[in-house]
Amino acid sequence: MRNKHICASTTPLIKKMKDNKEWRIRYRATETLGRIGDPDSFEAICNTLRNDKVSDVRACAAWALGKIGNAMALKSLAEALNDPNARVRQTADLAVKAITGTMKR
Repeated sequence: MRNKHICASTTPLIKKMKDNKEWRIRYRATETLGRIGDPDSFEAICNTLRNDKVSDVRACAAWALGKIGNAMALKSLAEALNDPNARVRQTADLAVKAITGTMKR
């Protein structure tokens, strides 16, 4: 059962992550959603990983998906392993390892 308070409180963050023209605001919204770990934000973060024009935001989305830990993110993260930006690729790789439990400690 989901916490209705978390779902309601993340809706404005999801909107900022998707719609704000300022990349820093999209970045912070993505980062916050990853820290909160609300599963309702999962699809929106996957879309951000695939579609944001700013590599820092995409890298943050990969990190957030790793924090949330939903195995359904593996497809989006696998696609991000081919991102033109090295930081996005590296963060996606770390997220995959975190989700699959293959990260070295």
